[in-house]
Amino acid sequence: MKKSYHHGDLKQTLVGTLYELVNSEPLEHLTVRFLTDRLGVSRTAIYRHFPSKEALFSAVVQKAFDALEAALAEVAVEQDPLQRLHGLGGAYLDFALHYPRHYRLMMNDQWRVYREHGCSDCEDKRKGGAFEIVIDACRAAQAAGALREEDALTQATAFWAMVHGIASLTIDGHLPEEEMGALYESLFRMSCEGMCR
Repeated sequence: MKKSYHHGDLKQTLVGTLYELVNSEPLEHLTVRFLTDRLGVSRTAIYRHFPSKEALFSAVVQKAFDALEAALAEVAVEQDPLQRLHGLGGAYLDFALHYPRHYRLMMNDQWRVYREHGCSDCEDKRKGGAFEIVIDACRAAQAAGALREEDALTQATAFWAMVHGIASLTIDGHLPEEEMGALYESLFRMSCEGMCR
């Protein structure tokens, strides 16, 4: 029996359900048919909200980037600027470890396909949101005299690349999880030494 959803509720339900299913189901199983059977709705109902599977996944990826942004936003702004940067890296790594399937979905090449087939208001969240928090932290560290006054975007990109590399190595099994913290501490220290006054 097909369920009845309010127009706005169904769109949110589709995204929310698929977001949760990413945790438990292989991506290749997450077809439109799988989702319609799970929710008890017709494929026509889904396509009223999303023109394609890629557009639906694009919304899920955006939701994941929003969750990463929220995690980084919880790091206290008022603390020492280098401690804030350190906390941002820790929050990023925690997110990747707790949501490895979402993280892969956010960071792999398929993301470009989802974005290109997504809604007209889709944006690359790596150029906003979470990444903007890192840029802001670099600017604050410069203002406090903790980092050299160089291009904050370049500094933030270097920091982002560092934590992304650690996260990817860990969740892909190339770096034991118990060694991740020590590696982060070492690389963070070396990174700061390279960018500090």
